[in-house]
Amino acid sequence: MESSSKKIVFITTTIKRKYMDQILSGIKTVEYKGYTDFWSTRINRVLHNPVYPDNCVINFLCGQKAYKYKITKIELQVGPREIDGAKYDKYYEIHFEEMPEGQLL
Repeated sequence: MESSSKKIVFITTTIKRKYMDQILSGIKTVEYKGYTDFWSTRINRVLHNPVYPDNCVINFLCGQKAYKYKITKIELQVGPREIDGAKYDKYYEIHFEEMPEGQLL
């Protein structure tokens, strides 16, 4: 018998208000994270999970509120990019989309 509950994998990150406003307005649909041990560990936990990408969520923490979005894909990019004032030669692109309110996969 198949379980009705689905496992959900989360990536949680803090985000500045100006970027959260861009997400809420639909302008920003990709989050960038530098290729570091910290982010590689968290992202690989998602990428190597059998529920990827169907049941994967990025949880943005902004102030005292949390905003959840469905991850559609994660890509490792090679090339220079500045993220939060730091320069990276490799970085992750986390693509996401809005989930209907109240729905958690």
